[in-house]
Amino acid sequence: MTPPSASSPEPASPAPDYGTLWSSALRLHPIYAELAREFVIDAPPCAGLDESVDAPDRETVEHAQQWLQEMDDRIQVHQLRQFLQTSSLVDGDGLIALVQHFLGKKAHTDAARDKIDFLLVQYFSQGAPSELDDNGADIAYVAQGLEPVLGKVELKAPVWLNALDRVLDRHGAAVRWTNCCMVVCSSRGAKPRRRLAIYFICRWRSWHLPALDI
Repeated sequence: MTPPSASSPEPASPAPDYGTLWSSALRLHPIYAELAREFVIDAPPCAGLDESVDAPDRETVEHAQQWLQEMDDRIQVHQLRQFLQTSSLVDGDGLIALVQHFLGKKAHTDAARDKIDFLLVQYFSQGAPSELDDNGADIAYVAQGLEPVLGKVELKAPVWLNALDRVLDRHGAAVRWTNCCMVVCSSRGAKPRRRLAIYFICRWRSWHLPALDI
């Protein structure tokens, strides 16, 4: 009798790029610090970031990551939304840094998902022409607009999105974006980045239109 083969070990996670992590933390630190000041959020000290250390050691980088995580836990979605809509501190590069920061997290909470939702809308709307209508925001156009954030993604609209289009055509209004999110997130076959772009289209279509339950 052949003994059962041992299960293959899971591939090791790639070693963190501390240089990239530190550059991102330095980019986000003034945004988080100003946001904390505006909304009177208690921000713990982080000497390495406060002093903008040029060549941090591993412990300093890890401390900075812990600081960012603590700030993420304290900053509410509505506070981030209000800050980005009224502050001139965050440009396109800052939005990219924020999106990539949240996408790079190993654990994605509901709050992080909602922040990514808003950040993608904010980034896309800043680059989209003011005369862009719903028909112009197809999956290829959105993928191109979000390429600096998500990278190049091969996208094909799923068949079930046709049902949403029929609802929009019939009622002249978009379904509530939360319902769209539930449908997209239940699509097990869609890869995470593809799912994000498809979900974003649903979100974009429902942005200025009244809610409609289905």
